Amino acid sequence: MEAERHAVKLAAALESHPLVQARVIEFLEHKLKLPRRGLNKAIKAAAKSAHAHAESQPLDTCYDPTRKCYWIPNDRGERIEITETSLSRHLFSAGFINNRERGVVALDTEINRIQCQQDVLCAGPLAGHRVGMQTICGQRTLVTRAPQLVRPMAGECPTIEQLILGLLDDAEHDQISYLMGWLKVGYESPLNGQLRPGQALAMAGPSTLLNANLREQATNSMRALCASCPVRAHSASSSSPTARIKT
Repeated sequence: MEAERHAVKLAAALESHPLVQARVIEFLEHKLKLPRRGLNKAIKAAAKSAHAHAESQPLDTCYDPTRKCYWIPNDRGERIEITETSLSRHLFSAGFINNRERGVVALDTEINRIQCQQDVLCAGPLAGHRVGMQTICGQRTLVTRAPQLVRPMAGECPTIEQLILGLLDDAEHDQISYLMGWLKVGYESPLNGQLRPGQALAMAGPSTLLNANLREQATNSMRALCASCPVRAHSASSSSPTARIKT
Protein backbone atom coordinates (compact mmCIF):
# COMPACT_ATOMS: atom_id res chain seq x y z
CA MET A 1 0.00 0.00 0.00
CA GLU A 2 2.85 2.36 0.82
CA ALA A 3 4.36 1.83 -2.61
CA GLU A 4 1.00 2.53 -4.23
CA ARG A 5 0.63 5.81 -2.33
CA HIS A 6 4.11 6.94 -3.40
CA ALA A 7 3.34 5.99 -6.99
CA VAL A 8 0.08 7.96 -6.92
CA LYS A 9 1.89 11.01 -5.49
CA LEU A 10 4.49 10.68 -8.24
CA ALA A 11 1.81 10.60 -10.92
CA ALA A 12 0.08 13.63 -9.34
CA ALA A 13 3.39 15.55 -9.30
CA LEU A 14 3.70 14.94 -13.04
CA GLU A 15 0.52 16.91 -13.74
CA SER A 16 2.41 19.41 -15.93
CA HIS A 17 3.98 16.54 -17.92
CA PRO A 18 0.98 14.58 -19.24
CA LEU A 19 2.97 12.19 -21.44
CA VAL A 20 5.19 11.04 -18.59
CA GLN A 21 2.19 10.91 -16.26
CA ALA A 22 0.34 8.66 -18.72
CA ARG A 23 3.26 6.22 -18.74
CA VAL A 24 3.30 6.09 -14.93
CA ILE A 25 -0.46 5.43 -14.87
CA GLU A 26 -0.08 2.71 -17.47
CA PHE A 27 2.66 1.08 -15.38
CA LEU A 28 0.49 1.17 -12.24
CA GLU A 29 -2.47 -0.25 -14.14
CA HIS A 30 -0.64 -3.18 -15.72
CA LYS A 31 2.09 -4.03 -13.22
CA LEU A 32 0.24 -3.38 -9.96
CA LYS A 33 -3.17 -4.37 -11.35
CA LEU A 34 -4.80 -1.14 -10.19
CA PRO A 35 -8.07 -0.08 -11.89
CA ARG A 36 -7.78 2.97 -14.15
CA ARG A 37 -10.85 4.72 -12.70
CA GLY A 38 -9.61 4.37 -9.15
CA LEU A 39 -6.15 5.54 -10.19
CA ASN A 40 -7.49 8.67 -11.86
CA LYS A 41 -9.59 9.53 -8.81
CA ALA A 42 -6.65 8.98 -6.43
CA ILE A 43 -4.27 11.02 -8.62
CA LYS A 44 -6.78 13.87 -8.86
CA ALA A 45 -7.23 13.88 -5.08
CA ALA A 46 -3.47 13.84 -4.54
CA ALA A 47 -2.96 16.74 -6.94
CA LYS A 48 -5.69 18.77 -5.22
CA SER A 49 -4.13 18.05 -1.81
CA ALA A 50 -0.71 19.14 -3.07
CA HIS A 51 -2.16 22.40 -4.38
CA ALA A 52 -3.96 22.99 -1.09
CA HIS A 53 -0.75 22.70 0.91
CA ALA A 54 1.34 24.66 -1.55
CA GLU A 55 2.05 28.32 -0.78
CA SER A 56 -0.03 30.59 -3.01
CA GLN A 57 1.87 33.02 -5.25
CA PRO A 58 -0.09 36.20 -6.09
CA LEU A 59 -0.17 37.08 -9.78
CA ASP A 60 0.52 40.53 -11.19
CA THR A 61 -3.05 40.88 -12.47
CA CYS A 62 -5.31 43.87 -13.19
CA TYR A 63 -9.06 43.93 -13.65
CA ASP A 64 -10.64 45.97 -16.45
CA PRO A 65 -14.29 46.66 -15.42
CA THR A 66 -15.09 48.31 -18.75
CA ARG A 67 -14.19 45.24 -20.81
CA LYS A 68 -14.98 42.75 -18.02
CA CYS A 69 -11.59 41.10 -18.51
CA TYR A 70 -8.22 40.66 -16.81
CA TRP A 71 -4.68 41.62 -17.83
CA ILE A 72 -1.62 39.51 -16.99
CA PRO A 73 2.04 39.71 -18.10
CA ASN A 74 3.30 37.58 -20.98
CA ASP A 75 6.86 36.29 -21.47
CA ARG A 76 7.86 39.48 -23.35
CA GLY A 77 7.08 41.95 -20.57
CA GLU A 78 3.79 43.10 -22.11
CA ARG A 79 0.22 42.67 -20.85
CA ILE A 80 -2.31 40.39 -22.50
CA GLU A 81 -6.09 40.25 -22.08
CA ILE A 82 -7.65 37.06 -20.67
CA THR A 83 -11.07 35.91 -19.48
CA GLU A 84 -12.03 34.98 -15.93
CA THR A 85 -11.94 31.30 -16.88
CA SER A 86 -8.34 31.63 -18.04
CA LEU A 87 -7.46 33.64 -14.92
CA SER A 88 -8.88 30.87 -12.72
CA ARG A 89 -6.59 28.39 -14.47
CA HIS A 90 -3.54 30.60 -13.85
CA LEU A 91 -4.51 31.16 -10.21
CA PHE A 92 -4.98 27.41 -9.72
CA SER A 93 -1.45 26.84 -11.03
CA ALA A 94 -0.23 29.51 -8.59
CA GLY A 95 -1.72 27.62 -5.63
CA PHE A 96 -5.18 29.17 -5.26
CA ILE A 97 -7.86 26.47 -5.09
CA ASN A 98 -11.44 26.04 -3.89
CA ASN A 99 -12.31 23.18 -1.56
CA ARG A 100 -15.90 23.86 -0.64
CA GLU A 101 -16.16 20.65 1.41
CA ARG A 102 -13.59 22.14 3.80
CA GLY A 103 -14.87 25.69 3.44
CA VAL A 104 -11.81 26.84 1.49
CA VAL A 105 -12.50 29.35 -1.30
CA ALA A 106 -9.03 30.79 -1.85
CA LEU A 107 -9.46 31.07 -5.62
CA ASP A 108 -12.75 32.97 -5.38
CA THR A 109 -11.32 35.22 -2.66
CA GLU A 110 -8.31 36.10 -4.81
CA ILE A 111 -10.51 36.94 -7.80
CA ASN A 112 -12.62 39.20 -5.57
CA ARG A 113 -9.47 40.91 -4.29
CA ILE A 114 -8.20 41.54 -7.82
CA GLN A 115 -11.54 43.00 -8.89
CA CYS A 116 -11.74 45.39 -5.92
CA GLN A 117 -8.08 46.30 -5.41
CA GLN A 118 -6.42 45.86 -8.80
CA ASP A 119 -9.05 47.56 -10.98
CA VAL A 120 -8.02 50.15 -13.58
CA LEU A 121 -9.97 52.85 -15.38
CA CYS A 122 -8.62 51.88 -18.79
CA ALA A 123 -5.93 49.68 -20.33
CA GLY A 124 -3.92 49.88 -23.55
CA PRO A 125 -0.71 51.28 -25.09
CA LEU A 126 0.07 54.83 -23.93
CA ALA A 127 2.69 57.08 -25.51
CA GLY A 128 5.72 57.85 -23.36
CA HIS A 129 4.90 55.46 -20.49
CA ARG A 130 6.37 52.18 -19.35
CA VAL A 131 4.40 48.94 -19.08
CA GLY A 132 2.49 48.58 -15.83
CA MET A 133 -0.04 50.41 -13.70
CA GLN A 134 0.32 54.19 -13.85
CA THR A 135 -1.55 56.95 -12.02
CA ILE A 136 -2.53 59.62 -14.54
CA CYS A 137 -4.66 62.60 -13.46
CA GLY A 138 -5.50 60.72 -10.28
CA GLN A 139 -6.81 57.66 -12.14
CA ARG A 140 -5.20 54.24 -12.39
CA THR A 141 -4.30 53.32 -15.97
CA LEU A 142 -2.67 50.11 -17.17
CA VAL A 143 -0.08 50.51 -19.92
CA THR A 144 -0.02 47.25 -21.87
CA ARG A 145 2.82 47.92 -24.35
CA ALA A 146 5.82 50.21 -24.60
CA PRO A 147 8.24 51.07 -27.43
CA GLN A 148 11.31 48.87 -27.84
CA LEU A 149 14.00 51.53 -27.81
CA VAL A 150 17.22 50.91 -29.71
CA ARG A 151 20.24 51.29 -27.45
CA PRO A 152 22.84 53.69 -28.89
CA MET A 153 26.41 52.56 -29.43
CA ALA A 154 29.51 54.69 -29.68
CA GLY A 155 30.99 54.87 -33.17
CA GLU A 156 31.07 56.80 -36.43
CA CYS A 157 28.07 57.38 -38.67
CA PRO A 158 29.49 59.10 -41.77
CA THR A 159 26.39 58.65 -43.96
CA ILE A 160 23.96 60.27 -41.51
CA GLU A 161 26.53 62.89 -40.57
CA GLN A 162 27.05 63.93 -44.20
CA LEU A 163 23.29 64.02 -44.77
CA ILE A 164 22.68 66.35 -41.84
CA LEU A 165 25.71 68.53 -42.58
CA GLY A 166 24.71 68.83 -46.23
CA LEU A 167 21.23 70.04 -45.34
CA LEU A 168 21.66 72.03 -42.13
CA ASP A 169 25.26 73.24 -41.93
CA ASP A 170 25.06 77.03 -42.02
CA ALA A 171 27.66 79.65 -41.07
CA GLU A 172 25.05 82.12 -39.80
CA HIS A 173 22.55 79.84 -38.04
CA ASP A 174 23.30 77.01 -35.62
CA GLN A 175 20.65 74.61 -36.91
CA ILE A 176 22.20 71.21 -36.16
CA SER A 177 22.29 71.79 -32.38
CA TYR A 178 18.52 72.39 -32.33
CA LEU A 179 17.84 69.17 -34.24
CA MET A 180 20.17 67.07 -32.10
CA GLY A 181 18.80 68.54 -28.88
CA TRP A 182 15.23 67.85 -29.98
CA LEU A 183 16.04 64.24 -30.86
CA LYS A 184 17.98 63.78 -27.60
CA VAL A 185 15.09 64.95 -25.39
CA GLY A 186 12.62 62.86 -27.37
CA TYR A 187 14.77 59.74 -26.93
CA GLU A 188 15.78 60.11 -23.28
CA SER A 189 12.28 60.91 -22.00
CA PRO A 190 10.69 57.48 -22.66
CA LEU A 191 14.01 55.71 -22.02
CA ASN A 192 14.25 57.04 -18.45
CA GLY A 193 10.51 56.99 -17.84
CA GLN A 194 10.57 60.68 -16.88
CA LEU A 195 8.29 62.78 -19.06
CA ARG A 196 9.26 66.38 -19.60
CA PRO A 197 8.03 69.20 -21.82
CA GLY A 198 9.49 69.06 -25.32
CA GLN A 199 10.14 71.82 -27.81
CA ALA A 200 8.32 72.33 -31.08
CA LEU A 201 10.54 71.74 -34.10
CA ALA A 202 9.80 73.58 -37.34
CA MET A 203 11.53 72.34 -40.51
CA ALA A 204 11.08 74.83 -43.34
CA GLY A 205 12.43 75.11 -46.86
CA PRO A 206 11.97 73.92 -50.43
CA SER A 207 10.29 70.53 -50.67
CA THR A 208 13.28 68.69 -52.14
CA LEU A 209 13.78 64.94 -51.85
CA LEU A 210 16.51 65.26 -49.20
CA ASN A 211 14.55 67.74 -47.11
CA ALA A 212 11.44 65.57 -47.25
CA ASN A 213 13.49 62.49 -46.31
CA LEU A 214 15.04 64.22 -43.29
CA ARG A 215 11.66 65.46 -42.08
CA GLU A 216 10.16 61.99 -42.52
CA GLN A 217 12.99 60.24 -40.69
CA ALA A 218 12.96 62.70 -37.79
CA THR A 219 9.20 62.67 -37.26
CA ASN A 220 8.92 58.90 -37.70
CA SER A 221 11.66 58.41 -35.11
CA MET A 222 9.73 60.49 -32.61
CA ARG A 223 6.51 58.65 -33.29
CA ALA A 224 8.29 55.33 -32.78
CA LEU A 225 9.72 56.56 -29.48
CA CYS A 226 6.26 57.72 -28.36
CA ALA A 227 7.76 61.05 -27.32
CA SER A 228 5.52 63.71 -25.85
CA CYS A 229 6.93 66.66 -27.77
CA PRO A 230 4.89 68.08 -30.67
CA VAL A 231 6.14 67.76 -34.24
CA ARG A 232 5.48 70.32 -36.93
CA ALA A 233 6.77 69.75 -40.45
CA HIS A 234 6.23 72.45 -43.07
CA SER A 235 7.07 72.34 -46.74
CA ALA A 236 6.92 76.11 -47.13
CA SER A 237 9.24 78.70 -45.57
CA SER A 238 8.28 79.40 -41.95
CA SER A 239 9.82 79.95 -38.55
CA SER A 240 9.26 78.66 -35.01
CA PRO A 241 9.58 80.63 -31.77
CA THR A 242 11.44 77.67 -30.26
CA ALA A 243 13.67 76.31 -33.00
CA ARG A 244 14.46 77.75 -36.39
CA ILE A 245 15.74 75.46 -39.11
CA LYS A 246 16.61 77.00 -42.44
CA THR A 247 16.98 74.64 -45.40
